[in-house]
Amino acid sequence: MKIAVDFLSKLDGREDFFRKDLCHALENSGMDVFEIRSPRIKKALDQEIKADCFISFNLKYGGLKVRTAKYFVLADNVIPGRATVKNLKNFDQIIVKTGFKKLQLSNKYGIEKDKIIVVHDKTDECFDLKNISDDERNIRRILTIYRVNKPFIFFYSHLYEGSNVSSLIEAFAQIHHKFPDCKLLLASPEIKVGWDNKPLGQSKRAREIIELVTKYKLQRKIVFAGLIEEKDLPVVIRNAEICVNLKDYEHFPYSLVEQLFAGACIISADNAVSKEILGNAGFAVSSKYADSITQGMKHLMEEKEERDQLRQKAAKRRKFFKPDALYKELIENIERNIQARAKEKVLLLDFGGKVDLGKILKVNFEPVQFDLRKKRSFFQILKDFQKYRVVFIQGGITKAWSAKLVGLKLLSRNIKFISIECLEKNFKTKRKSILAGIRSKFKSLLYRIILEIVFNNKFEFDYQYRGRAEILPAFFDIEEGVGELKLGGFTGISVGPSVRGDDLALLLRETFSNRCKFLVEEVLYRKINSSKNLDSKYKKRVIEAKPAEALNTSKIYINLDNRIEQQKILQAFCTSNLLICLKTPNTINLIQEGINGYLYKEEDIQKIAKQVNVLLENKKHLKDICNINLAKSKQYNSEKLLKEYKIFLNRL
Repeated sequence: MKIAVDFLSKLDGREDFFRKDLCHALENSGMDVFEIRSPRIKKALDQEIKADCFISFNLKYGGLKVRTAKYFVLADNVIPGRATVKNLKNFDQIIVKTGFKKLQLSNKYGIEKDKIIVVHDKTDECFDLKNISDDERNIRRILTIYRVNKPFIFFYSHLYEGSNVSSLIEAFAQIHHKFPDCKLLLASPEIKVGWDNKPLGQSKRAREIIELVTKYKLQRKIVFAGLIEEKDLPVVIRNAEICVNLKDYEHFPYSLVEQLFAGACIISADNAVSKEILGNAGFAVSSKYADSITQGMKHLMEEKEERDQLRQKAAKRRKFFKPDALYKELIENIERNIQARAKEKVLLLDFGGKVDLGKILKVNFEPVQFDLRKKRSFFQILKDFQKYRVVFIQGGITKAWSAKLVGLKLLSRNIKFISIECLEKNFKTKRKSILAGIRSKFKSLLYRIILEIVFNNKFEFDYQYRGRAEILPAFFDIEEGVGELKLGGFTGISVGPSVRGDDLALLLRETFSNRCKFLVEEVLYRKINSSKNLDSKYKKRVIEAKPAEALNTSKIYINLDNRIEQQKILQAFCTSNLLICLKTPNTINLIQEGINGYLYKEEDIQKIAKQVNVLLENKKHLKDICNINLAKSKQYNSEKLLKEYKIFLNRL
């Protein structure tokens, strides 16, 4: 399964850590994970990466309509609003980090509970108890940096209203006389400590907190530490008597999990999120009331045994945030949703294509064959087509359907038309008049305009257009069990039925001095034998053979059909033949002139004869090209082509 993860949204460092952990967990489960870092997510999904599941961290992509993917979104920090709710409802699954958020999305926003998955996050491994230094000298050094000694109570947070730090200061003012050796270490990035160790508030709220400390005359009891470095934070948490966390959480509480991992004795706010994270590993107090906080701190400072019990409970609670089980539920949900997804129905128009496209499409889609024989009005056809997002077309489009497809495309811009085989017909005529030539050119131009409108300049399987498409010929089969003819030291030249009798006679005369024999089908063989203008010595060089038999025996294949099928070319490759053909969309893309064949115009029979003579005289060069074609044929075996078709279909 292929999973695409959006790494674009501007989240803080710890949430970015969540994304990396998520990708790592998905990879360990055997999934192919693509990290989308393109500034244009939609473009990346449409063109660069096609996946079974797309995990987005940005709600604005909720309206993205890529039908082949299942959408998940991390919606932990949802801000209420109509647009937010609408986008959330567009996602198939929503990842949240707490059960509280799941209930909130369900009860407040009306999102189905079955769509919401709870995945508790974890924190950095440096906070794990086993990774925290217990060296006393190192502990004293770190605590000295922040001007505090044991015992101390620790609080760290941004100082917004919901952190309830003013209630904590008021509570500490009531108990500090009872515990004269204990200090309160208050760390926040909003407070900067000057060179004289005086705190400087970086925000209005921070200055209010400093004034409150002065009001209660706690300057010697409360230590402001500013921002504590991440490498020191686990040691400070671990060595605090109590860690106080009074935030009114609605989102995932990273600082609470850090304290839990470090094995701290925790006083937490009495709210749903804190209880969900801590379980019984914390002491709950009413964060709005100083008296409740006072009682909690006093009780735990007096009861060392209870502090130790809370630390032990924290150690047991950590297993709920371990990486091994962290994403298990999420991965199971992703797999279950992808497997349960019904295959998208696509429409198939078959105008006589050579590929068993229905069989190929069944891997990714549910193909529906459109009955071309049934008579329908244009509006009935339009109604049928509008049920589908993708319409596959194989074989050459008829004149009647050319006009219909243009109308369908103009009236249904949401339909994507995809061609599977070479679509452009050849409008050449056997009449040599100037008027016939002009008519032919006009028809060819008209047909090309039709294709441009229908396929929007994207001929994805129409391999005649270089640079716009991958070269994906149809499958081909070589007849098995066909033996080679004995030519007695002569070089075999296979001639297609498109070569006229007069042209073959000219080739016979021009190449007579070289040891070669021409292998032709029954019709051409009869024409040469019945010709009165050709000497019998030339006729002896012509041998009747079946097409597969001729290709197995020959080294040069001459086909002057201006509608040569790609299967014919690939069969020549497979039987080690050098090709001499006309310039057509098929031959231009499959034959590189001078490397694995030669391309001429229909009237260049004299030049073809000279080229054949050069090849017959230089057997080494002829052999080299034959070997190149044999190697090239391996690129077009059915197994490889089937994989390439599947890759293309996965990207739709």
